[in-house]
Amino acid sequence: MRALGLTGPSLSRRKITVNILDDINKSIQSYMFMLLTTNMLVALLAWLAFRWIGLENAGAWAVAAGLLHLIPYFGPAVTATATGMAAFIQFGDLSTVLLVAGGSLAIATAVGTFVTTWMTGKIAKMNTAAIFISLLFWGWLWGVWGMLLSIPIIVIVKVVSQNVVQLQPVAELLGE
Repeated sequence: MRALGLTGPSLSRRKITVNILDDINKSIQSYMFMLLTTNMLVALLAWLAFRWIGLENAGAWAVAAGLLHLIPYFGPAVTATATGMAAFIQFGDLSTVLLVAGGSLAIATAVGTFVTTWMTGKIAKMNTAAIFISLLFWGWLWGVWGMLLSIPIIVIVKVVSQNVVQLQPVAELLGE
């Protein structure tokens, strides 16, 4: 590991570096598993809703909903728009269009607000406000890419600050 050479000759510094890298690895893996779980939940719930409504190709639209759920805010909006247009083409009825698009948004909002926030807080042992502020800041700075990377970045900051004595106040601020 080349990073260990940068930490200096001290064995204790190398041990701290290895612990930090291990914690970052575990946290990012847990976060990726959480993303997989919540996106599969969105896809499953969308499939059930679209199938119940009678939307053609409900499975394909559900997979698209699960994949687009990766992109905060923008992904569910694209899903709602696309499924709403498909419902309009298929049914030609405004109430069904609103049911499909609204159902899509409701599922993404419920999973994103409750399940994702709860799981992220449990996995990272982080303050929900810190997660939200990180999402806003990195989204403002880098757009969609910032929103995608905001949670891994804030998790890395928290892990490093937990293991560096001078940064302990930052870890406390970000913690539960």
